[in-house]
Amino acid sequence: MSSKRRNFLETATLKLTVSDAVTDKAFQLMRDFHLLPTDAYHIAIAPDAGVNTFASLDEHFLKVDDIIVYTCLP
Repeated sequence: MSSKRRNFLETATLKLTVSDAVTDKAFQLMRDFHLLPTDAYHIAIAPDAGVNTFASLDEHFLKVDDIIVYTCLP
């Protein structure tokens, strides 16, 4: 992801205060799995809350390692 695009997402995305590690993880998820920023941040911050299970209609979630996804997608 280009630094210009990252800067745009940093300024255009409303987010809770999170650690740099969570932000880095979110950007890595966006790159690796083509997730939207909101989806990537949900997944990146979840381990801090003890969450590893998601219900989603987003097929990209199915490709993410180390999470459990419940969906009605085939």
